[in-house]
Amino acid sequence: MGICFSGHSGSKLIEDTDGGADEYHARFSEDRVLGEGEFGVVTLVHDMRGGGERALNSIGATNESSMACKTLRKGVVFKDNTLYAPVKGEVLQREVNILRKLNGENYCLKMVAVYETSRLIYLVTEFCAGGETFQYISRQEEDLRTDDVSRIAFQLLSAVNHCEKHHVIHRDIKPENIMMVTPAPGSDLRLIDFGSGTDQVVEDVHTTFAGSAFYISPELFQRTYNEKTDVWSAGVCLYVIVAGYPANMLQRAFNMLQTNDRDLKKLPNMPDDMPDSYYDLLNELLVYRYKKRKYAGELLNQDFVQFHKNAFSVENILAEAANPGLVDGSKKSRTQSIAIRGSVGRHSLFLDYQKFERSLTTLLATLMTKKELEEFVATAQETLKTEKNEEEESVVPPVTEHVEKKSLEIIKVSKMKEILRGKENNKQILEMIDKLPGVKMYDSFAYDTALLHYFVSADKGRRTQSGSNTARSMRLSGGSLRGSFRSASMRGSFRSKGRFSLKRSGSFSGRAGAKGPFATDNGSAGSNSRNGGKRSNVPAPVALRRAGSR
Repeated sequence: MGICFSGHSGSKLIEDTDGGADEYHARFSEDRVLGEGEFGVVTLVHDMRGGGERALNSIGATNESSMACKTLRKGVVFKDNTLYAPVKGEVLQREVNILRKLNGENYCLKMVAVYETSRLIYLVTEFCAGGETFQYISRQEEDLRTDDVSRIAFQLLSAVNHCEKHHVIHRDIKPENIMMVTPAPGSDLRLIDFGSGTDQVVEDVHTTFAGSAFYISPELFQRTYNEKTDVWSAGVCLYVIVAGYPANMLQRAFNMLQTNDRDLKKLPNMPDDMPDSYYDLLNELLVYRYKKRKYAGELLNQDFVQFHKNAFSVENILAEAANPGLVDGSKKSRTQSIAIRGSVGRHSLFLDYQKFERSLTTLLATLMTKKELEEFVATAQETLKTEKNEEEESVVPPVTEHVEKKSLEIIKVSKMKEILRGKENNKQILEMIDKLPGVKMYDSFAYDTALLHYFVSADKGRRTQSGSNTARSMRLSGGSLRGSFRSASMRGSFRSKGRFSLKRSGSFSGRAGAKGPFATDNGSAGSNSRNGGKRSNVPAPVALRRAGSR
């Protein structure tokens, strides 16, 4: 697990725990390791008292005692020639408080117990064997159906509504933070990772900046928001679940979403046969001005949200057979059970691209010097400005009110290779890139240039040695389980007057060694069953939080 030095080590971080190491081992027996990261491990455990949360064991049978335990190290950790800042107690305490308050109800992740010793924290939650949303869908034998999307919409909005009732704002709802209880079709979901969340009650609006750029609401970008920001994020998730993550047209999709006058049917990769009730729901979820947007609870009875409950009722099947296109034999159906063609393939393609992007980032960070990386990033940023203007002129409809222009810090893979060809000494890098699986397929896909900011700015250029010059050095990521137990993935970074950058999964992050009025927000209690136990060579996400804000 690495060497743990002093810092928070020895001090108590969590209030009202269930005990220490003795109490933990007396109740739980440890099974296999599910994942390992910079700050600890996630282990499959079994409650010897029984009565645990439902999960699947190794042979696919239901095991009521199976859970996931995340073991966090306290204090500064040195691992793989990298020094990691300690877990932030106040952040971990806040997430534990939120999980306790939500109590695992209405499709929110259930925390079973938390234990603490002088050096370790054991956080036991229910085990989500189905994996993240993208993984879950890509492993299905058949494409999603409208019934599945309806069920996901209902459960996700139920979770958001449950949060609203308890004055909790998640602030980072995205497919990676929606996990499935089992791998089976029709599985229930769980909303996880409340590390960016808040349960603070304020008189007016919240101002803390957090989240993942592509899924963030317009009002959160403006730092004036309430619980409805989660409703927006849920709407973007339902678009991505149906259409796939639009890595090949990311800026176009982002521009359309962040514009108050748009036709959601024209979003990139959107299937042309989705029912009108689905678009009605999206339009309700993605109302640009949050004061006009409904709360999650007000949308639970919407037609598409309720559709899955009656899609296969005997009455409706007989009525549809007798009168195609009718429901109950009386009124025209606006929602029908249809397969969303290509849904499994679209999500599988994006998961493959994530692997390509990680490999690409590793190549650049390993084979280029710090100076070469700085020059490459500078050239990419200039390219971004040109492409941003061209994209806005070509796809953004006229704006009927003032909307702050925003752009994701991304360039196409083809443009990135074009920049590399401008330097003779990049020949070896280009040759290695051309050997990566699927390279020709991904030319139009978006590459997140902010992934390289870490390597050129972390600790003002200090680099560690591990066989060769790698670009890994001290990170102020502070023990986030989001980072420790998640496969690294590009979600699009955000640029706003040079003040913010994003790293893995588009989460807002403070750069190591950076100065200014912002602080990294870490120590998330995250999720489980991630990345098959593999750890990426590229930094994982941390969330940015304005110091002293609400």
